[in-house]
Amino acid sequence: MKNSFISFFILVYLWVMPTNPLFSQCQSAPVAACNSSGPLATDGEIINDGTTKWYYGPVAMFNQLKLNGGTLIVCADLTIDKFFMDSGKIFVQPGARLVIGSGIGAGLVLRGNSYLYNYGVLEIRRNLSLENGWTSAARPNLVINASSAAEFKMNNQYFVINNAHSKFVNKGKAYFHGLITDPQSSVGSVCLGKSSETVMTVLYNKVKNSYIAPEAFACVSVSEFSQLWDTLCTINPYIRVCLGLTHRTDSSCMIFGCKPSWGMADIFRGCLGCNAIHVLANRFVSFAALQVAGVNKLFWEMESYRGAGMYIVEASADGRQFMPIHTMSADENSKSYRYYDTGPLAGRMYYRVKYEDTSTRFVTYSLVASVHHEQRGPVLIYPNPFTDHLWLSLSENHSAVSALVTNMYGVVISRQQLTRVNGQWQLSLPAYYPAGIYQLTIIAGEFTWQQKILKQ
Repeated sequence: MKNSFISFFILVYLWVMPTNPLFSQCQSAPVAACNSSGPLATDGEIINDGTTKWYYGPVAMFNQLKLNGGTLIVCADLTIDKFFMDSGKIFVQPGARLVIGSGIGAGLVLRGNSYLYNYGVLEIRRNLSLENGWTSAARPNLVINASSAAEFKMNNQYFVINNAHSKFVNKGKAYFHGLITDPQSSVGSVCLGKSSETVMTVLYNKVKNSYIAPEAFACVSVSEFSQLWDTLCTINPYIRVCLGLTHRTDSSCMIFGCKPSWGMADIFRGCLGCNAIHVLANRFVSFAALQVAGVNKLFWEMESYRGAGMYIVEASADGRQFMPIHTMSADENSKSYRYYDTGPLAGRMYYRVKYEDTSTRFVTYSLVASVHHEQRGPVLIYPNPFTDHLWLSLSENHSAVSALVTNMYGVVISRQQLTRVNGQWQLSLPAYYPAGIYQLTIIAGEFTWQQKILKQ
């Protein structure tokens, strides 16, 4: 009997979940091969477009090398003190190591049509900039830490992404003094693979949704300082952020209009490193939504008992912009919870649940579930969503109809006696009320109805 119930629950869960994933996988790097008989890279040379050179010898240090459109495949341990790169490709093979030294002093600037593919250890001892002005969709800059065994090291250096055609993909371990996503960078310019670790002393995020993680879970560790001009990630919940014991966030830019927020990332404060997160794995086991008897029923289960926390149920009409609709305390004696949305929007509704631990300030989200709600009953409300006014059609004749509009925190923002026009009742909300989900209570004589409405 128990197994039958579990099977039924899984089928229901799969049925209500969105069928299309929000993200594809992080971009993969191409594969090269070591060729011990191919032309050997030598100190001081220029590798031009159309030329491929290998390094497969003993541990070596070159004074200088320039990549001018060609390809360098590193199969052993090579250090280049003065490295110049106009364009081209670098492959660091599994088990190999490439060190780009600080011999010329200035940072390493990638100016389009530049690709760093690391399957081994890549260490850069200069600041790295994925530069604006030279790149295009056909000539991007790509830095891909290509496998779970790969290590990308810039421990005392800054890595800057400052154009829309440059991306950093980390599928292994990466270390920086600072990672900066400038305003010119794009959504998803930092893509983090499953179980990856991206470790830094400081983080600067200047564009909304610059970080994504297609699979559960990726770790971002920031030990000292963060400055967030806009939300790090709002469109997926698979990033865990480890903030060090002395970490602080600079919110001084708020007066200039910035929106400092970690978004949907799980936040661990006073965290000693990515390895410390794994012992805090209590999170959502399942979450689903069903329409039952005219209401939307939500139910979820946690991995273990929760205490000293709150669950915030959030709803959305498009699966991206969510608003809180209900708050409830965690029960330390229960792992299973349910909530009934008694006045959902007509059409497809999306839901998720946010958990906030009130003692540790840990935040985690459920997956998103959706359900289609058919509007039935004695009241028809349209259009919904609306801009400044909507209409109510009542199945019975009433001499007077009034309405209360409350926000999702239960505060009444409007009380009005509705106006009847051609048999329909009109309700208006001024343009200065913000867009979002509101609770509408309709009163006609001894009858009362409730319905959620969405102002655009």
